[in-house]
Amino acid sequence: MQQNPRRVVQPLDWPALVAETIRRRKEEGMTQVQHAALAGVGRTTVVAFDQGDTSISLSRALAILGVVGLVAENRTSPQDAFVAACRQRWAELVAALAEDAPARQPHGNYSFDYEVTGPIARLSPKRLVEILEKSVVRYSGCPPFWVPTKPELAPVPVEDGVECWLGNPRADRVFDDAAHSDYWRASTEGQFYLQRGYQEDGADVLQPGTFFDVTLPIWRAGEGLSHAARVARSMATEDDVKIRFRARYTGLDGRDLATWAKPVDRSLIVGVHRSRLPEAHLAVEAAVGRIEDDLAGVVHDLLRPLYERFGGYVLERDLVERELREMKSRGE
Repeated sequence: MQQNPRRVVQPLDWPALVAETIRRRKEEGMTQVQHAALAGVGRTTVVAFDQGDTSISLSRALAILGVVGLVAENRTSPQDAFVAACRQRWAELVAALAEDAPARQPHGNYSFDYEVTGPIARLSPKRLVEILEKSVVRYSGCPPFWVPTKPELAPVPVEDGVECWLGNPRADRVFDDAAHSDYWRASTEGQFYLQRGYQEDGADVLQPGTFFDVTLPIWRAGEGLSHAARVARSMATEDDVKIRFRARYTGLDGRDLATWAKPVDRSLIVGVHRSRLPEAHLAVEAAVGRIEDDLAGVVHDLLRPLYERFGGYVLERDLVERELREMKSRGE
């Protein structure tokens, strides 16, 4: 009887992993203190790691490795499987497009995924779309999970809910840049995913992929979390519900932090703050009530590690509060 071939897993070369971690940290310009903060561990743990100490816990070691991109994405949880399916579906949709098509988001993208945890109602796809429509708030001209009505752009049923692709080349679209080519998917089980290209990489930009705006992520995260809270309120059968919210930013390597959206605010950035890492993976968990009452605190908790990747830039809470006040003042 023919046996299935076994996949050979190479022994773990711990000294090489430690050396590569230190090399990447130095390349990024991070200190041990900054590395520890990003990993959520103490500085003494990073020092022990650098010395090759194998007695530190596996979870802390993985956190240290993850900061410099040396841990593969874990897809074992239901939410991870949902996100993996969404990304695979997006790849299928853009496969026929030209390599440089804006809808491919060739210079990178950001994605939000979240799940509502707690008692929620079982919904039909139709009711889910109604909730999504009701939850959209136009803080800016490009709200997350916007529900278009044109037939070629409108959400369509999938096995676990609905999906929507604004990058459809057959659609009559006003904008065809990466920032208006969203792919989103929503599950009747309370799982949501959104992927979008960067505004900084638009057709009117001289050098796409070279800079990263300092204020836009605050607005986008504020919009995403506000949307999640509104959806959760509509789905929940009890008050005790939480949001597990994650963000991923790709194509960061070599980008400089800039005041592109607000060029008059040049004082926000002193010197050059460049990312040496290609991606950032962020997460926060919060009760819906906290998102509603302390949005700035939740956004600050989520985004602080992202900004630290840009040469150790410190995201001040005052800046987050200021930007979100302006965002809300423009809302419906």
